[in-house]
Amino acid sequence: MVARASHTPYSGIRRFLYSCLVLFLLTAANNLFAQTSLIEFRIKSAYLNNFVKNVEWPVNAVSDTFRIAILQDKALVEEFSNIIDPKNHHGKMIPRKVISLDELDNVSKYQMIYADAKSGYSAQDLLNAVGRKPILLVTENYEFGSTMINFIFNNNKLQYEATNVLQIESNNLVLNNAILDRAVDSEDEEEFQRTLRELRKKLNLTEDKNQEQSRRIQKLNKIMALKEDTIAQKEAYLDSIRADVARQQKLADELKATVDSNAAEILKKERDLEENDLKLTQQMVELEKARKNFKEIEKDMSRTMKALENQKFFLMISVFVTLLIAVLLIVAYRSFVKQRKQAAIINRQKEEAEIQRDEIQTQHIQLADKNKEITDSITYAKRIQDAMLPPLDTFHQLLPKSFVFYLPKDIVAGDFYWMEKSNGKIIFAAADCTGHGVPGAIVSVICSNALNRSVREFKLEKPSEILNKTLEIVLEKFNSSHSDEEVKDGMDIALCAFDPITFELEYAGANNPLWIIRKGSDEIEDYKATKQPIGKYLKHVPFVNHKVKLKEGDTIYVFSDGFADQFGGEMGKKFRSLHFKELLLSIQDKDMNAQKRAIEKAFFGWKGKLDQLDDICVIGFRV
Repeated sequence: MVARASHTPYSGIRRFLYSCLVLFLLTAANNLFAQTSLIEFRIKSAYLNNFVKNVEWPVNAVSDTFRIAILQDKALVEEFSNIIDPKNHHGKMIPRKVISLDELDNVSKYQMIYADAKSGYSAQDLLNAVGRKPILLVTENYEFGSTMINFIFNNNKLQYEATNVLQIESNNLVLNNAILDRAVDSEDEEEFQRTLRELRKKLNLTEDKNQEQSRRIQKLNKIMALKEDTIAQKEAYLDSIRADVARQQKLADELKATVDSNAAEILKKERDLEENDLKLTQQMVELEKARKNFKEIEKDMSRTMKALENQKFFLMISVFVTLLIAVLLIVAYRSFVKQRKQAAIINRQKEEAEIQRDEIQTQHIQLADKNKEITDSITYAKRIQDAMLPPLDTFHQLLPKSFVFYLPKDIVAGDFYWMEKSNGKIIFAAADCTGHGVPGAIVSVICSNALNRSVREFKLEKPSEILNKTLEIVLEKFNSSHSDEEVKDGMDIALCAFDPITFELEYAGANNPLWIIRKGSDEIEDYKATKQPIGKYLKHVPFVNHKVKLKEGDTIYVFSDGFADQFGGEMGKKFRSLHFKELLLSIQDKDMNAQKRAIEKAFFGWKGKLDQLDDICVIGFRV
C-alpha cells in the first residue's frame, strides 16, 4: 500500500500526458484525413475535367451550357465547381455548370453524370437511366465492364478504367486516344500470363504454317500484280471506248439533225407535188371540155356551110370560121405547152424527192450501224464490268445464308457489289456510283479498283480505314485527269467486315446505312453513315467506324438507294425507306433465297408499267 501511494502523483501526470498525446494524434489524423480527401477530390476533379476535354459529344447534344451532374457528393461538387474552363464543343466555347443530384430523375438534360457505388444505385440502374442518350457515365468502385468509365484505387493510387468502349460509342460519344492510353486494366495478371503462355505455345506450333503461308502470299502477290496490270489495260480500253462512244454519239446527233431537216423538205415538196397534180388534173378536164366544144363547133360549121353554099357570104363565113379555129388552136397549143412544162417540173421534183429519199434511207442505215457499234461496245463493257464483280458462287461460299438482288437500269450499271477475304475476315459492300449506264459503269470501275488496292496493296481491314484510303485513291485518280473540267463524280457505299469466328461486325459508310434485324425482334437497328461521298466534297472528315456484336439468327442488310427511290404504286409515288423497312420486317420468317424472291416480287409489283428509275443493289445475309 505504501509503494502504490508513492506512485500516485506520477500516474496522474502520466494519464494526463497520454490524454494530450491521444488528442493531438486525433487532431492530426483528422487534419490528415481532411487533407487527403481534399487531394482526392482535386484529382477526381482533374480527371473529370480531362474527360470533358477529350470526349466529343454530337453537335446537337449541347445547347448553351455543358451540364455535369454529381450524384450524392456535394463536397466533390464544390471542388469541381472551382474549375471554370469552358468546353470546346465543335469549335464553340460553351460554359460548364456542375450540379448536385439526389435522385436519378430527368437525367437527359445532362451531358456527364458521376456516381459512387455508395450512392445505392446499381450499374444497371445507371445504364437504364442513361439509355442511348449522348451522356458519359463516370462511376467509382463498380465492377469492371459494368459502366462506361470507372474510378478505382490501384496500389493506393486513384486511377480509372475505360470499361465499356462499345457502350460509349453506341451513345454517339467519341473517346480521344489520350483517355484510353491512360486507362488501367484491372483484370487478373495471372490469367493474362497464362493466356500469354498458351498464345506463345500456339505461335511456336504455327511457325511452319506461317512460312508456307508466306510462300503462298508471295505467289498470290505475283498473281495480283498480273491482275492489276490486266485491270489497267481494261481501264485504258474503257477510256478508248468512252471516247469512241462520244464521237459516235456526236455523229449520230448530226445525222439525226440532217434527217429531220431533209424530212421536212421532202414533206413540203410532196405537198407541192400534190397541188401541181391537182392543177394538172383540172387543166386536163378543161382541155377535154375545149375539145368537145371544138367538135360541136365543127358540126355547126358543117351545117352552116351546107346552108350557105349558095349564098354570097359563104367566103366571109369561111374566113371567119377559119380565123376562129386558128384562135382556138393557138389557145389549145399554148395550154398544151404550159401543161408540158408543168409536167416536166413535176417529174424533176419527183426525181429530186426520190434522190433525197434514197439519201435518207442511206443515212438511216448508217445510223443503225452506228447504234449497233455503240450497243456492241456497251455490251463488251458489260462483260468487263461482270468480270469485275465477285462471282455469286464465291459470295455464297463465304456467306452461305445470303442473297444479292442486283438489277442494272441499263446494260451497264453504276451500282456494284464487292467482296474480299483478308486474314479470316469477310469484307463486303454495296456501292452506288454517280449516274447509271456507261458513265456510272466507268466510275464504278475506278472505285472498285480503289477498294481492291486499299485491301490488297495497303493491307487494310478496318472499314473506316479502307474508305479513307479509297477516297484518297479516287481523288488522286480524278485530279490526275488532263481535262480542264472538274470531275465531280463519286460513290456512296456501305462497307462491312465480318469475323465468322467471333461474330463481330465492323461497318463504315459513305451516305449509305447499315440495317440489322435481331432474331425475334420487330425493330431495325439503323447505323448511320458518314454524310459525305467517296469523291469531290466541300470538307471531308474521317469516316466513322462502328463495331457490332452479332448473334446467330441476326440478319444484316446493305443497299443502294435505287429500291427506295423507285416510282410506282397506284399514285405513282416513291417506294421510300420506311416502306422498305416494313417489307424487310415482314419477311424475317423466310430463308434468304425466299427473301430475295419476295423483294424482287415487291419491286416489280410496285414498279408496274413505269420505267426503272435507277440501278438497284441489295445484299442480305443471316448469321
